[in-house]
Amino acid sequence: MKLGDKILKIRNKKNISQEQLSEMTGISFASIVKYERNERNPKPEQLKKIAEALDTSPYALKDLDVNSTADVLALLVQLFKHNGISIEAEKDADGYSIPETVKLTVLDSDTTNCLAVYKDMLDKKESIKNNPDHCSKKELNRKLEEIDENIEDAIISLVSEQKPLDETRTLSDSVGKTKPAEFRKLEGIVLDCTPLEYDFIIQSAKIIKKASRVKYDQSHSKK
Repeated sequence: MKLGDKILKIRNKKNISQEQLSEMTGISFASIVKYERNERNPKPEQLKKIAEALDTSPYALKDLDVNSTADVLALLVQLFKHNGISIEAEKDADGYSIPETVKLTVLDSDTTNCLAVYKDMLDKKESIKNNPDHCSKKELNRKLEEIDENIEDAIISLVSEQKPLDETRTLSDSVGKTKPAEFRKLEGIVLDCTPLEYDFIIQSAKIIKKASRVKYDQSHSKK
């Protein structure tokens, strides 16, 4: 998903219009439109303003270029500095850490909740890939592409509402008003279904979501 698509999705999720985002950031309306159309990329300072207006992190909007061990290490060091992870390792006879025993632990409960949801969605994709249920190659690819889109949407939804690492929040804060137990129950139903059932559930959810938004817009337009 491109940067402009992410800005558009998060802006809509926050119920902020392009005009409002322009006013909140001091960036021209025309530029906001071009960003969302992926006709132009905002400069770092502009991206920061947009992220602040959308109450999210600039990292939630842009794709990180992680192409080497140095890139990964730089990210891990930042996480460690901000208490995002802990690093443990067994020691050898001379008191040095043994590389093969190094273990990273995510400390923030909000992050672990998001990672758990992400992991389950990846597992679902792998399950459908390994058990195509007699689908044609075209149909299988369509299902996998749809899962990728759902994963992207889930990441946007979860990451767009995250607070700093030192602020504790529950999964229910990350997924709207849904309680963790209810969300896990729904997640369990989706994970325990055939590709055909999964496809039906996704399509039904999209229809219900669209109908709910239309009803919401109509009720508010009368006020």
